Amino acid sequence: MFEIFNNTLILCSVKNRIIFNNLRSRTGLGKAIAFLFVLLACVWAVSDFSIEISGKILAMPFGYDINLLFFALIVMFVLFITFMGDLTTGHTINMGQMGSDFEYLQTLPVKPINIIILKLYERLINDYFGILVMLSAFVGISCRDGCSLTKIAIAIFLYLEFSLFSGLAINLMMIVFTRFFKKSTINNIFSVIGYLSAFLILVPFLLLDAYPQRFIAKVVSLYSNAETLIDTLFMPFLWVADCLVNKTFTVSFWYFSLFWAAIMLVGCLIYSTALKHIWFSYSYYGKKSSKNHGNNSFFKGIISKEFNMLKSDYNLLINSLLLPFTVIAAEIYVMKTVFSFTTVYSVMSLIFGAIIYFCMFGPVNSVGYEGKAVALIETLPITAAEFIRQKFYFWLCIAQICFLPATIFALRYLGFTYKVVMQSTLITVIFTACCVFLSVCVSAIYANYEAKVISQKSTFLGKIVALLVMLSASPIKYLNLMNALSFILFIVLTALMWFKAVHLLENRLDANELYNSKMRRADVIMVLVAYFATVVAVYQFVEALVPGLEIGHWPWSIALICVGPVAVAVVGPINAKQN
Repeated sequence: MFEIFNNTLILCSVKNRIIFNNLRSRTGLGKAIAFLFVLLACVWAVSDFSIEISGKILAMPFGYDINLLFFALIVMFVLFITFMGDLTTGHTINMGQMGSDFEYLQTLPVKPINIIILKLYERLINDYFGILVMLSAFVGISCRDGCSLTKIAIAIFLYLEFSLFSGLAINLMMIVFTRFFKKSTINNIFSVIGYLSAFLILVPFLLLDAYPQRFIAKVVSLYSNAETLIDTLFMPFLWVADCLVNKTFTVSFWYFSLFWAAIMLVGCLIYSTALKHIWFSYSYYGKKSSKNHGNNSFFKGIISKEFNMLKSDYNLLINSLLLPFTVIAAEIYVMKTVFSFTTVYSVMSLIFGAIIYFCMFGPVNSVGYEGKAVALIETLPITAAEFIRQKFYFWLCIAQICFLPATIFALRYLGFTYKVVMQSTLITVIFTACCVFLSVCVSAIYANYEAKVISQKSTFLGKIVALLVMLSASPIKYLNLMNALSFILFIVLTALMWFKAVHLLENRLDANELYNSKMRRADVIMVLVAYFATVVAVYQFVEALVPGLEIGHWPWSIALICVGPVAVAVVGPINAKQN
């Protein structure tokens, strides 16, 4: 027993050192501050939303059993969001259980229980998604009328149990996938899971927002007709809901803890059996195709490679193309039957949001998903500028082929005139081209060549930068002075991104030229332009929501809050590398 404990302690301490050194090598002080700021802001928002929802549920004119059922549904929904968000974002695959140390760990003179505890511990310390969603929601529900040590303790204990259970479930899922499927098939399965889970997450919101009384009445009626069956099926979640509603360690907490311990024991036994049979080391050998794809391909060069990548990877096909179009169709159908579109700008906002989502999955990862092959591309007779341009041409064609007909169809389906359709379509074409070009440049600046899934092929900071810049241009839906100013600032930011992307690709392996004086000046100018662009965007958003509202100097403060952490994260590493 002492040997097992000692070996586990040694493995966990080594894992802590590896993770700390990895974070220190990749993340400077500026990025750490920016990430902490964003995490705290999101935690506060989720907690505040949980407090609001809890108050509305408790105010409903139903009995304790019905209220407890609604809380149980919320707990189940939060667990589902955390579990599926972890899988679809690729966090666990990159940072935790899909690490490359399984083969090494199995060669050590340790028992399977040591590896199981190590992997669960690794999952727990990397579970920032669980802290962001699950822990924040639990703390918000339990502390809805004030904080105390007991309320926070019950939320933390429940979060730890759910986090460990989720980590074990992901481990077991990866064992099955690794044993029976190839790596490319696993990535495609995750893409399909992400597509399906997006609907399971959005459907409750759409139903509750569109038909609140009917939705609640349906749940109450279903519970009244099948109370015994529902109590049996949802019993673990009802135990958790009872703890959170009563804000203390009730007998339900101990019932749930015993149930959790039994589930974890069964899962660990399955995990141990898989480790003993070395399922993680299973290899597949595919037959080499005799067909010459290169000579028969309609496309040539970089564009041909991009086309083959898009054709073979479900992550790009589903998450960057199919998902936004499905959401657009569903929202337009629901909004037309429940609400009425008063202006074309509401439809354009929906289309612009889909374009931004497409760019965040496709073009913003386009350079990073070259991976180690970027070293081979650098040997080809092609400049960095031409390389970026060809990627831009490919993704621009894909975006225009998809979003141009979608815009025309959506506007005509909702009954707008041909003149409005033509003007809005022209604006959509320009906005799409600008966003795609900006995203490709950002992908070259913040490329993550070591990521194991395509959705992580650009860094988190790169995604934030691309999102903020595209959001600053999203209010541009008609021509006036503020929109013209916003468009000029957006063009200047895109030009600076282009200059920086070409320079970084040309000097990727030259540490002396990577951050020279021109780059430092470009970064300072970029931060200033981004600040003014955010100020203009805030003015436009407020004017669109509440026309004529006097907001004083608030846009300048909001822009500082938004751009400040990103500026620290961008400029901080440059100064550190120069020193």
